[in-house]
Amino acid sequence: MTKTNTAKVIFIGLLMISIALTTQKIINMKESENTFTLDACYEKAYNDITELIQDDNDLIIYGKVIESNTYLEWLGGNIRSIIVTNYTVEIKESLKGTVKGTVIVHKLGGELDGRKMSNPEDPFLTVGEEYIMFLKLTPTGHYALRGGPQGRFVVQNNVVYSLGEYNNSQKIQAVTSNLDLNGITLNQFLNQIKGNLSK
Repeated sequence: MTKTNTAKVIFIGLLMISIALTTQKIINMKESENTFTLDACYEKAYNDITELIQDDNDLIIYGKVIESNTYLEWLGGNIRSIIVTNYTVEIKESLKGTVKGTVIVHKLGGELDGRKMSNPEDPFLTVGEEYIMFLKLTPTGHYALRGGPQGRFVVQNNVVYSLGEYNNSQKIQAVTSNLDLNGITLNQFLNQIKGNLSK
């Protein structure tokens, strides 16, 4: 094994350890020029909306992404790092949990210094967009989306969409199709969440 291949194996191994502390695991990483494409395995896949709502979420919020901060997260020593992005989300309504004001959502990937790391099934959050988010507090103290792309719903003109409905991407639709909402209004979805939480 060459020195370069050894370094890549060590990097991927440490990356998997780092990811284990969030809510998803990298099962494959492909590099082409300055772009890294991640294939992830999420901690849990949800069969329907009720299962997602009734899971042990630490926080369920309706909020707006107001800022993003992308940086390198070191895996230890001088070996390598991964690109991560912290999104500041202004909470419009908290459906579960006691956090008020803003919350930081930690997500793998981002664009930094001409390099991009992304997962086609779980695209970046967008500053200015409103979402309903199902979040889990990780051992590292960050909030992460439950089930990757299943843990957020896009709110547009008071209508709520699963990520697959909103993004028209076959990869995303394959992961989120069982959570499609078919044009439900924001108030209807918020009431559905509250109703399921009270059971």
